[in-house]
Amino acid sequence: LGPGYGVVTAAMDRTNFIQPIRRWEIMTLTSRLTQVWNSSAETEVTITATSFRTGETRHIATANMVLVGLDKRRKKCQMPPL
Repeated sequence: LGPGYGVVTAAMDRTNFIQPIRRWEIMTLTSRLTQVWNSSAETEVTITATSFRTGETRHIATANMVLVGLDKRRKKCQMPPL
């Protein structure tokens, strides 16, 4: 998708919380595309927490989301291939 295009969340398939986030931790969200269809794509989002004090990083949660591509008029559009 180019400038003026975007995506909207269509669904969250699953979220698995493993641990809570504690005080003095930085939360980081990382995503990667796992599948692309005609006008939608699936992404896996991983959440980690890093302690300010110790530098230790822990895995907090994983979520799978389906996103729909939108054109400049905010209508569904063709997604580029993976």
